[in-house]
Amino acid sequence: MSISASPKSRLLITHVLDFNSIFLFKAQVSRQSLGVLRDMKAAIYPITRPTIGRKKIPFRPYNTFPSGLKAEVVTFDE
Repeated sequence: MSISASPKSRLLITHVLDFNSIFLFKAQVSRQSLGVLRDMKAAIYPITRPTIGRKKIPFRPYNTFPSGLKAEVVTFDE
């Protein structure tokens, strides 16, 4: 990753009442935004808001879910 690249984070969420799917969230936060968290003086300049994406991934078929989930996490790029 280059110095100017933005870090990406991914989060998997389930709901106790949802037996059919899992949600995958992706957030891309600029280094500038992260810098503001370290030094609030930098907040006087306009900053780029984080980009957040969401994807619903079905559990079925169960036998291919692990490999399908791995593929989704790696390729998820909305």
